[in-house]
Amino acid sequence: MWFVKVQRSRFNAQHSGLGEPVDTAPHHAVTFHFRDGISVRIPYALGYLAGKLFDLASFITGKKYPISSIRIKKFCSTTQFETSVSKTGFIPPVSLLEGLTRTIRYEFLETHPEDSLFFTE
Repeated sequence: MWFVKVQRSRFNAQHSGLGEPVDTAPHHAVTFHFRDGISVRIPYALGYLAGKLFDLASFITGKKYPISSIRIKKFCSTTQFETSVSKTGFIPPVSLLEGLTRTIRYEFLETHPEDSLFFTE
């Protein structure tokens, strides 16, 4: 059994002003970390192609593999962004505390049998 962890390689990074690096080149390379400590870095295009090949193998065999094109794409995309909400003049309808309180009450403390239930894999 082998384990693969896909990680984006950061070649170009600049700071966003919040102390966190913002990746300016998200699709340069993909690093595969295997269970025995070996890491392999390949260009993004080859990693994505490998993901597509695993998608095809999964379709043919009916098995799920730890590598897929969507996983490569997900881990290689930028998930940090900057916003200027304070400049828009937006005023939240409720406070953060009130919003969290309502969400927790609705999701975990109350029952809603009339609502639709969605299942994921």
